[in-house]
Amino acid sequence: MLKWITRTLVFVAGSFLGAQLILRLLLRMTPIAIPELLNSFLSTPARRLYRDPGKVVDLLGVHRNSVVLDVGCGRGVFTLEVARRLGPRGLVHAVDRRPQMIEGVARSLDVAQLVSQVQLTTSAFDAMPIENDSVDSAMMISALPTIPDRLAALKEIRRVLKPGGVLVVGEELLEPQYVRPLIIQEWALEAGFKLVGRSGSPFSYLLKFIKPVSVSEVAGSNSAS
Repeated sequence: MLKWITRTLVFVAGSFLGAQLILRLLLRMTPIAIPELLNSFLSTPARRLYRDPGKVVDLLGVHRNSVVLDVGCGRGVFTLEVARRLGPRGLVHAVDRRPQMIEGVARSLDVAQLVSQVQLTTSAFDAMPIENDSVDSAMMISALPTIPDRLAALKEIRRVLKPGGVLVVGEELLEPQYVRPLIIQEWALEAGFKLVGRSGSPFSYLLKFIKPVSVSEVAGSNSAS
């Protein structure tokens, strides 16, 4: 009886892991937006146990009166954290492809009385209506692997960042489209960014990049990697 139970548990666990692997491979080839059920979890206090919005914003180095870009803002968990830290002249560009996400962020901002500090935009990530070299720092949390043309999105972020501007990319293992830090690093380097820091663990990590001031910096970072 014990052997039968053990074999059954091993079979169930193996089937689950196999299904997860197949799902992740399929999503890697055909990225989609995070399902609504998972999106709901990403806004819960439970997620804050391992993905503290404050630590993400600390890594961004947000200062009063900064201009910050939240790409794939979802329900606005990180948007609100940034907005709370900005002075009256600061601005957050919160961008998402899904109108329902932007509408939800608008309601949260209204409740928190932070509407004046945030510009909400429904837009594709590879064609954002933001001026060149106008953003101090940008973040993509649980967003990059869901984008079909990741390179185009990263190049668009590079376009709007000021020289020396910061990009923080974060991923977590619970995402169906989770990728390892090395893969994110390769994508970002190809788009012209330079890796300058990292934190967390393989379960939940953050990578910090900058937009190099000169072409030589890009070449140097690519050769070093």
